[in-house]
Amino acid sequence: MTGSKQHTNRIQGLDLIRVFATFDVVLIHCLFQIIMVDKIETFYNLSTISKIFYFGSVTIGALGVPLFLMLSGYLLLARNYDQQSTMRFYKHNLLPLFLTWEVWIPINAFIAWYHLGFEIHKTQMLKTALFIESSPILHFWYLPVIIGIYLFIPPLSRALKAMTLKEILIPLTAVFIFVFLIPSLGHFKVIEWDTHLDLNFSGGMYGFYIILGYVIHRVEQQIKVHFNKGKLIALIVALSAIITLIQIWIHSFNGSIWHIWYHFFLIPPAVVAIFLLLKDITFNRLSSLIAIISTCSFGIYLLHMTIIQCFGSGDLLNFTDSMEVKVLMLTILVMIFSFLPVFILRKVPYLGRLLFR
Repeated sequence: MTGSKQHTNRIQGLDLIRVFATFDVVLIHCLFQIIMVDKIETFYNLSTISKIFYFGSVTIGALGVPLFLMLSGYLLLARNYDQQSTMRFYKHNLLPLFLTWEVWIPINAFIAWYHLGFEIHKTQMLKTALFIESSPILHFWYLPVIIGIYLFIPPLSRALKAMTLKEILIPLTAVFIFVFLIPSLGHFKVIEWDTHLDLNFSGGMYGFYIILGYVIHRVEQQIKVHFNKGKLIALIVALSAIITLIQIWIHSFNGSIWHIWYHFFLIPPAVVAIFLLLKDITFNRLSSLIAIISTCSFGIYLLHMTIIQCFGSGDLLNFTDSMEVKVLMLTILVMIFSFLPVFILRKVPYLGRLLFR
């Protein structure tokens, strides 16, 4: 089969969401490799343009994981799961993900030893394999989260399908208020207290995005009646600008070191708007390329931090003093050199599937 035929059944917009989310994750990690505003003095030494670029990149980067989670909810929770399809899901979706986690444990141990100078012991690797200890490569926190979520996808899908939209929105609204809204307001000194309602059973902010993806699938057509592409673009621009300016404001007037995270209350509406906008975009010339990058997106996620270490710790980017140029150059290089080995190794029978799903 030719490349174009292989991807004719794919939904172009969903591929585009994966590629955009992958770029977001790579961008923020490249940004933090070049510069991390972890001291207020570092913030004050940045020019106005650099502050906008830095916190704008943080805003874009914070959208990546929520988009991945919402995409999983959109695709997986909308399926019908009987006993046979549930076992098929565990065999073909959950088990390969678990095996990928196990295969990457010694790889990550070597990377942590070689690049970061960590001393890794066999007991640590065993604890990591049993999910008792975190991976030494920080961005691998995502795999145990996804594995835990996949365990409950079939029963959660059945439960959601048996509920009305109003019934779903009640717990979803509670999570938004207590996990997103109230903690976010604390950064504005609006409130001086934190929440103590235990919503871990709901999956917290990660479960919120998964279920939100399903809700979008369920009410997508109704939303589109009220929000055309122009309104979605305006909403995305406005929310992104507000989130960026809020971060700058907090640093400037509160004198505190703070970066948004996935539970900032304006991230969900921004992610929903981006999801709806990108999903309906169709294209011809780049469709095969976007589809190929999309199929490699998980592998790019797994590999990109190692590539960042290779490029970011050398002298390759010393040709300029511009923080902005360094970040963009590193992001482009990391995207390319993370994609190429994934693309090649995925063609190797069994190995590619084992390494990169």
